[in-house]
Amino acid sequence: MSLVADINARIQVATDQNDSEALNQLLQELYQQGQDAERPYDAAIELKPEYRDELAAEGFESDAALNWANRIARSRRLVDYRVKMLTGFSGPQIVSEGDSWFQYPLLLSDIIDNFIAQNDLATYSLGAAGDLVEHMAIRREYHRALGTTGARVMVLSGGGNDLLGDGRLFDLLRPYHSGATADDLLDMPSLQAASQQILGYYARILADVRMNHPGVMIFGHGYDTPFPRKGKKHFGKPFEKAGIPLPVGRDVIRMIVEYFRERLVDLADQFPNFRFVDLTGTVGEHPNSWFDELHPQDTGFAKATEPLLSAVRTHLDGPASPLFESADPDGTATASPAPVRIVLDPGHGGTASVSGSSWNNALGPGGSLEKTWTLDVAKRTGKRLAARGLGAVLTRSNDVNLTSESRRNIARAIEAEVFVSIHFNASTGHNAQGTETYVHTRSGSARSIRLMRHVQAAMVSALGLTDRNRTRTHDGVLRGSFGVIRESGHSALTAACLLEVSFMDRIDEENRIRQDSYRDRIAEALATGIQTFMAGETGLESNMAISAEEPGDHEDAIAEHAARAGLTVTQYLGFAEARPIQVADAESTADDSRGQGHADGSVLANWETADTSDRAAADLVDQIARDLARHHQVSVSDPDAGEDRFLDAAQALILSGADQDARSDRTVLERAFGNARSDDGLESASFDFGAFRDFLDSLNLRHFTAAELLFLGNSNQSGPCAARNLLPPRDVWNNLAATACMLDEIRNLLGCPVYILSGYRSPAYNRCIGGKSTSGHLRFNALDWTAAEGSVAEWHRVATEIRAQRPEFNGGIGRYDTGRFIHIDTRGSRADW
Repeated sequence: MSLVADINARIQVATDQNDSEALNQLLQELYQQGQDAERPYDAAIELKPEYRDELAAEGFESDAALNWANRIARSRRLVDYRVKMLTGFSGPQIVSEGDSWFQYPLLLSDIIDNFIAQNDLATYSLGAAGDLVEHMAIRREYHRALGTTGARVMVLSGGGNDLLGDGRLFDLLRPYHSGATADDLLDMPSLQAASQQILGYYARILADVRMNHPGVMIFGHGYDTPFPRKGKKHFGKPFEKAGIPLPVGRDVIRMIVEYFRERLVDLADQFPNFRFVDLTGTVGEHPNSWFDELHPQDTGFAKATEPLLSAVRTHLDGPASPLFESADPDGTATASPAPVRIVLDPGHGGTASVSGSSWNNALGPGGSLEKTWTLDVAKRTGKRLAARGLGAVLTRSNDVNLTSESRRNIARAIEAEVFVSIHFNASTGHNAQGTETYVHTRSGSARSIRLMRHVQAAMVSALGLTDRNRTRTHDGVLRGSFGVIRESGHSALTAACLLEVSFMDRIDEENRIRQDSYRDRIAEALATGIQTFMAGETGLESNMAISAEEPGDHEDAIAEHAARAGLTVTQYLGFAEARPIQVADAESTADDSRGQGHADGSVLANWETADTSDRAAADLVDQIARDLARHHQVSVSDPDAGEDRFLDAAQALILSGADQDARSDRTVLERAFGNARSDDGLESASFDFGAFRDFLDSLNLRHFTAAELLFLGNSNQSGPCAARNLLPPRDVWNNLAATACMLDEIRNLLGCPVYILSGYRSPAYNRCIGGKSTSGHLRFNALDWTAAEGSVAEWHRVATEIRAQRPEFNGGIGRYDTGRFIHIDTRGSRADW
């Protein structure tokens, strides 16, 4: 029997036989203390040399073997839990989920070891050293554990690896200069952006537990501030390399820890089922209190356990939590029936803008803020839905702002049937009026459209305002590129729409909104629209949505129309000097001076009459445009059609308005392909675009179109390298096949748009931009790309994982942190840089 099979069998047998001692002996037998953990909040242990060598001889990867440590430690805790329950234990049970502060498999007694030692508590442990909050949210192991144990308490630890793992500390630092303080060195915008993504996964877990296990209270914590150590991997070396003195480096760490702690406190304000326990100062202010750069000694872990354990005991000694609480406008609370499958999203909030959400947009003449009324209406609507036997949850219950991703995650966590984002509108002339309800620009969901229709009809009937869905469209289906209702960010079963109740920048409407009775009418109408939609459901067919996250995703109608006009929201609404708005091929309404671009379902609506000096280039542009129009049609076989529209503004092709403003679309494509030439060096007319498209069709790509893969590069449009690139000659097309398929797989796993920055390069163009003479781009075998979400480290990790899984993807992977892009090729031999 091989060593791998032998160890797996020993783990399984010991677990089946409830033999905790055998599992502990196996852990001691296999592992020893290591120099440094692979990731910050991992365990600094490693396989003993004899086992490492034998596994290497069997072709088994040592990093994968390290996962045994977590598996063995978790199995040992499971056995301890089983034995305790078999002895007749009837006290409170706790589920724990977390990283190495909750499970350090060997060498240390962590927080959960201290919990397990409590005779009057039974702890079911799911923790794993090195775990990510992202993985906890996706796997949802806590869901089954809470259901099986009936626990009233869950303790949750995580965020350190998500925030600092894979070298992310470098992304948070500014260059050092003599006398610089921590304030000077910490890049707060980068820290805020990184934290928002992690907090979105936290919110997803909290919402999931709140909806599916409404009696469970979750206790979370931050980390105490460790000491960077000279020459050590995670803090010491990075600070030394950056020239940052270690005492100043510790102040930087303290700021990171404190910022993340404050964000968790904000979550506790938002979610009534989450309590934050502050562990600041519990470990101690002496380096000897710490085992390594990130983990306390046993005594430090014991001290950190005390406030968390005390908070849990206090909760368990009190009454059980209500099923679900939704605050009414008067401050009272009412129980709502479970399960909750409706999510109401009060737009905006807080005092600062975050990714995908401004703190406030519409402003009434008398000073009313949109964010105030959206929250009030959402609370009133939730109360009315509860009275009708329909459970609802709000994405925010107080004055905080959430990213569009966080708002979607709350709905996704509970697989909501309905998601309605609530907003109030405003116009440039401050004289528009009417109600409008949107689905996403790329929505392919019949259910979302049906929800939109029911909500819109109920609102128009109750308020008596103009039905702008009817006045602005021929079929009443109003679409907008709003990130919060982007269907690929929701569960496939969620019907999502965005409601603009009315234009509150008029004095008459603001006065009406100030009245409780009017807001009651709004809430009653919204509840009626949602109830009517749900009553008509005969089955939950999948949305099969065609949608992609785009840098141009907006938060509401105001932001979208401001962006189309090339203005900030402030300029657009007239709160600052604004240039005249020019909207090409616009469809105007009498009561709205903004104008609204409209194309009749085709990106070619008004292109045929456009002038161009180069007819050959114009023909190529037309062919590419027709191909884009084909890809932009709703099709269940292509779940990400239209992703080519959302390329990076600095270096890639931008088609963010495609299929909406035809004149603008043609301008973008002419800029990208107007000087395109074929390998004859004369004109693009000789390039067989139809044959190239057929070639791509044969690859069955899910996420990329011809325009993206033919993109000639930003430097080909202007500057010293302009017009030097060529369209790829036919004899190199097949070289692209494996690389394009690899990028398609990467895009699928990342779950966000990928933008191609460079594909084929002619020798002259490659020389001009400084490419190497051996570059795979010359053979059309390489692609440089970036992504809309995540970090370079994450993109690199996904690329290397996919390469390891598929032999046809064997090739080079280059990581460019400064330029924020990844290079991939399929040369046939592995190369990394």
